[in-house]
Amino acid sequence: MPVEAAEVCDVDDWRLLTLRHLLAASDLTFISVWSPTFLINLVEALPALAEPLLKSIRDGAVDPQRMHVISIALARRPIDTRSIWPRLATVSAWADGGSRAYAGRLQELFPHARLQPKGLLATEGAVTIPRQGSSYGVPALASAFLEFIDDAGRAHLCDELRDGESYRVVMTTPGGLYRYDLGDRLSCRGYTGALPRLEFMGRAASTDIVGEKLSEAFVMHALGPIGSEACLAVRANATPFYELLIDATAGKNLVAQAALIEERLCANPQYAYARALGQLGPVVPRAVERLIDRYTRVQAGRGCRLADIKPPVLINDAAAYAALIGASAP
Repeated sequence: MPVEAAEVCDVDDWRLLTLRHLLAASDLTFISVWSPTFLINLVEALPALAEPLLKSIRDGAVDPQRMHVISIALARRPIDTRSIWPRLATVSAWADGGSRAYAGRLQELFPHARLQPKGLLATEGAVTIPRQGSSYGVPALASAFLEFIDDAGRAHLCDELRDGESYRVVMTTPGGLYRYDLGDRLSCRGYTGALPRLEFMGRAASTDIVGEKLSEAFVMHALGPIGSEACLAVRANATPFYELLIDATAGKNLVAQAALIEERLCANPQYAYARALGQLGPVVPRAVERLIDRYTRVQAGRGCRLADIKPPVLINDAAAYAALIGASAP
């Protein structure tokens, strides 16, 4: 990508420019993005933009044979990414937590390339790094001194983690951070040699309107039957409740889906207790057209970089919710 692409403020203009350069790159071998939705949105925009893209590439004096390959590949359903980028070997992206379902979709879009999970890379330092042959990362022991805090508040070192248990990660770095709590939760998925395999589960913090304490990891699990195109939003009304936001293409039976999610949320005893006392109202569904795309645009409008925007799981920001629903209004 040319440097000037970073100066394009309009998302649609930026998308067209980015796709034009990607389509022209027949020698592309490696793609690295943060959020998988970033790349998914680019690829899924190709059919609607095929005509202006082909014209733009043609005007750029691209080899006629390459033009022919691109034209045929874009006309296929699904798009033939193998023909467009035959040398693409690896796609690196988030693949844990709220990004897991989207990582699966990304693999479907690029069946000929290996999807490499990025592991947990925080601004403060690397926590886990990918390991070949495993879908889980291992501790980045050369980056920082890592401690793992269990639910009882006890600290453990890497070789003391138990398979299936979850921990909050605390980091001490050469740069001066001492026992810094990242606010992220990891789960141990066994060992490779002496190294634990670690899965990022989500943020350790939880929403707590009336004491129900719903964590991001728990909500993600509860939303499992619906798939990737859904999230929960906090609604702090006189009787607060959680709103189930579902992409309109996935919301075929909203009432039944809301009832199912309500049942799964009640597996949390604090949530079930709050519901029994009437402190919380039942889950209410709402269909949102192009949920992820709209959420991405809202977050970009608030100053977030497109590549850094994570798929929503639990929205506890009234301003973000209002902007999203406003954007989804007819």
